[in-house]
Amino acid sequence: MNSVIRTISEEKVMSATKISQSIRFLLNAIQETAQYILEAVIPIFSPTDDHYPATGLQPFTGEPADKKTRRA
Repeated sequence: MNSVIRTISEEKVMSATKISQSIRFLLNAIQETAQYILEAVIPIFSPTDDHYPATGLQPFTGEPADKKTRRA
């Protein structure tokens, strides 16, 4: 009789362990997915880190195109 009770309690422990492992796996998968998405989204909404000089408006110094070569 004791062996039957021991077997049933061992099954319950194994079942609880499997459930616990499944929950941990699921939570880890959710965390990794959220981190993957956030790593892509954060740069979009973060302030720019461009370090361009503040030169302002620059005049055009090139030659205008000929009327022959312009596309309509």
